[in-house]
Amino acid sequence: MFVDTHAHLFFKDFENDLDDVIHREILPMIEEDDTKVHRVCMFPEPIAPGEFYCKWCSLVPGKVKRMNGVLGGWKDDQDREKMRSQAREKLSQLWFENPNSLDSKKIILVQGGGTPTWDRTLARMLAQCLLSEGLKDRLFLFTERSVKRLLDPKECDQQIVKDWDWESFEKVKAKIDQSQTVRLISGELDKFQTFFVVADFSFSRPGGITINDNIAARTPDACAAEPGHWQTEKIRYHCELHNVLRSVNFAAFQAGGIGI
Repeated sequence: MFVDTHAHLFFKDFENDLDDVIHREILPMIEEDDTKVHRVCMFPEPIAPGEFYCKWCSLVPGKVKRMNGVLGGWKDDQDREKMRSQAREKLSQLWFENPNSLDSKKIILVQGGGTPTWDRTLARMLAQCLLSEGLKDRLFLFTERSVKRLLDPKECDQQIVKDWDWESFEKVKAKIDQSQTVRLISGELDKFQTFFVVADFSFSRPGGITINDNIAARTPDACAAEPGHWQTEKIRYHCELHNVLRSVNFAAFQAGGIGI
């Protein structure tokens, strides 16, 4: 079992607020289930903070092991730059039919979305990137999944969509395809690390896999604070202490002050 957190730790701060007895019964059931695992492999610190490691050690003594390093990456700077150059050339050809079109562009990878905290800011970022004339020297990469979420009434407040006159994903996608500043990427985990090495900067949620990819690709990262998201806030706090990332406070994030 590969983990970067533990569900019981996530719930523990909210136990006193869980009046529903069914919710209270979930916690011991989670722990009982977790004691059945044969082996636990965890990210190193600070990606998986010590609290997560200690909790797993108490559940399955002797079965928990931290990795010695991150997953992926390149053997040296020369190898990384070769991969970066090849990937940028292929993407230039794919998106702009010119292998040199990304040579002068700064690429910003936006790896966020999926929570109400992110929805409105993500929509504003996407709209501003599509409308702005002053960003032609930059290319913003958004995940297709996060943009689709914005236009799904089951997932997201549709007032956000109305604010920007977005009628459907297909029409937004058509605007993106014509843009020189925005592209959508599929976001499959087995391919996603490549986009980190292509990027000059990333703006993301501090999930364990995301931080792993940032470290492996040696890409500067900024992460937004999200009050109430216990797991990612723990990871963000510990990574900031180790100078792995920079944080954007919650008020600045909601106001759009992301420094991009």
